Amino acid sequence: MVKNQHYVPRFYLRQFENDQGQCWAFHKDTEKAFPTSVANIASEGYFYDDQKLDQITGVNQFVENYLGELEAAFSPFLTKFLADVDQWKIKKLDQFTREKLCEFIVFQIIRTKEHRESIYQGITQFQEQMAASGWQSDEMIASIRKDDTKSRAKKNQIEQIVFDSDFRKSIQEILNSHIWIMFKNLGPVPYYTSDHPVVKRPHINRPHRGDSGYRSKGIEIAIPLSATHLLVMFERIYFKELEYRENSVLVHRDIEDIDSYNSMQVSQSFRGIYCSSGEFRLAKAMVKEYPDLKNLHHQRFGSA
Repeated sequence: MVKNQHYVPRFYLRQFENDQGQCWAFHKDTEKAFPTSVANIASEGYFYDDQKLDQITGVNQFVENYLGELEAAFSPFLTKFLADVDQWKIKKLDQFTREKLCEFIVFQIIRTKEHRESIYQGITQFQEQMAASGWQSDEMIASIRKDDTKSRAKKNQIEQIVFDSDFRKSIQEILNSHIWIMFKNLGPVPYYTSDHPVVKRPHINRPHRGDSGYRSKGIEIAIPLSATHLLVMFERIYFKELEYRENSVLVHRDIEDIDSYNSMQVSQSFRGIYCSSGEFRLAKAMVKEYPDLKNLHHQRFGSA
């Protein structure tokens, strides 16, 4: 029976360990930085447990075991891939590599606590909109507000992870349609990761328009793969001038470039930022400048 279940896998987090086998963590809400083990971060007790699903499948902790099998299959691929990049055996990403990384990235997007919080807030906001619409009876409004929204959010997340292969495939196809560029970090500070490591940056911001989707024009999507490796996906139309760099392995040397991507981890994580050193200068400065980052349950969507 696995109690401490990771929503960011340990094999991935180990890419952010230091030479002593520790990973540093920074919690936005407490502003505390501390060295720890990957066993203790990006996890929660019985996070994926679903007794009804276990009964149907006949497998105890079905979701945890399902994800564990996926992790076991992907872990050696990531280790070899990063080693080959470091040795310049890979100078261009091929289609097989892109597809393998796509599969991992999609599961990482939908398995986190941040993703569950987004689902929860989406359901709650819809309920409040229905209650405020004037279309529902008092009895229906009371019924809506009695709904166990947190349990429904967990159920929806598990359905996406286990059953909704069409949903996962659609995101994989979107990601694979973008311009991919790999970066090696030769700069003075390491890349951060977090408890929600796949992050997005819209380069088009229009009032009342959703410009931060995975297929939105001008979207930039990034995931650090280690303290010294970063994968970035650029939407093809807006970033057409980058096509000549597609699938290349480039280098980050300037702290400004590294900070730019590290800031995305700080702003879009649920709570924890992780690093191979205690170098949380940027994270601490951002929390000081933007205290709302300390609110773990801040509003993920526009007001109802």
